[in-house]
Amino acid sequence: MDELVASAKEKTNQITDATATMKEQVSGVAAGVSEQASRVIDQVETVLPGSGEMVLQLDQPLTLSRAELQIVRVDAERPIVLQVFSYPTDKPIADYPAVMLRALSEPSDSVFTDPSPWFDKPLSCSVFIQKTPEGPIWATQLGESIELTLSAHSEDANMVSGKLGTGTLAGSDGSSLTLSGGTITAKRLPVVRGTL
Repeated sequence: MDELVASAKEKTNQITDATATMKEQVSGVAAGVSEQASRVIDQVETVLPGSGEMVLQLDQPLTLSRAELQIVRVDAERPIVLQVFSYPTDKPIADYPAVMLRALSEPSDSVFTDPSPWFDKPLSCSVFIQKTPEGPIWATQLGESIELTLSAHSEDANMVSGKLGTGTLAGSDGSSLTLSGGTITAKRLPVVRGTL
């Protein structure tokens, strides 16, 4: 009887040791997979800012971690609108500073499904900037514009690069703001049709 109990204890200890070894191996594999996944994500984020980026040269440089380009096509009789936002367009503005750029094309029968017809051509652009929710809104004045030049992004067809020219924006509080240029890497959104 004592021999059977000792044998059972020995087998139980062996099973416990084997289980502990297996747990260590599984933990090691899981840690390795997690580390590899983190490295891949870091590499992708380093190559491409997933939500785009805007850097505006104001009195102090302003860096925004989102830039989305949207084309609005109403009909052949009206201009096509190209807009770049620093905030999500599908909900009220919650992220500040908030920036919107807006350029209009000539009315055309062609249907733009991407921004490539605008590439490498200077566009007259309206600029709107609000740094804080309660702060003034600075904008290009009526009849004035700031030059925007778009180009294909070298690393991803779903992104567009751009450069902003210089100009002075008028504030809703009577102040003014000087824009000394800027760069954009914008994520392309699907074309919006029929509404403005």
